[in-house]
Amino acid sequence: MANTIHVDVVSAETSIFEGEAEFVALPGEAGELGIYPQHTPLITRIRPGAVRIKQAGTGEEEFVFVAGGILEVQPNRVTVLADTAIRAADLDEAKALYTDVFGMTVAHEETNEEQGVEEAMLGTGDQHVENAQIQLLAPLSEQSTIGKWLAKNGGRGGIQQLAYRVKDIDAVCATLRERGVTLLYDEPKIGTGGSRIQFAHPKSTGGILLELVEPAADAAH
Repeated sequence: MANTIHVDVVSAETSIFEGEAEFVALPGEAGELGIYPQHTPLITRIRPGAVRIKQAGTGEEEFVFVAGGILEVQPNRVTVLADTAIRAADLDEAKALYTDVFGMTVAHEETNEEQGVEEAMLGTGDQHVENAQIQLLAPLSEQSTIGKWLAKNGGRGGIQQLAYRVKDIDAVCATLRERGVTLLYDEPKIGTGGSRIQFAHPKSTGGILLELVEPAADAAH
């Protein structure tokens, strides 16, 4: 189709994206490059950052984060040979878990090229400086600190255990079960200091053992 362009984004390991697009934006060496169908042939290096692909037909945008590489443009084809590439869906799926299942809100998002990560900050309730938040990170490069940690961890990611304090553990457990989360116990058990505790199975929480804690009525904190 004359109004679309075929896009291939590949790394040394695998094909990351292949399909028809209406438009592609990439981080060129001198600034952002915008590629439409019938673009003049071009070969150039690209910087670390996001490749934005507006998919044909649906108009939906796909984001692929690359650690640099080579861009080749022909009138009907765009090929990105990336040093390393990661689809944004990895981070999007993690955000969906915490927002759709656990009712958290995204307080802040950004791409930190200096640290080599795409990040999202999430929390509960009204967000203030003193409130605890979760930071989700996706590496832009296997050579970034997070990329190396994931490789060392076998790509599993995650924290071994994370605890949330809740006011009504029975209500929270009921809501999570309704949303498809597997809990380890039929009923909450007694934990530290007389608290009532429950765990969400890692298979339901992206590989993290999640603990729910309802403090005892006479707990000091």
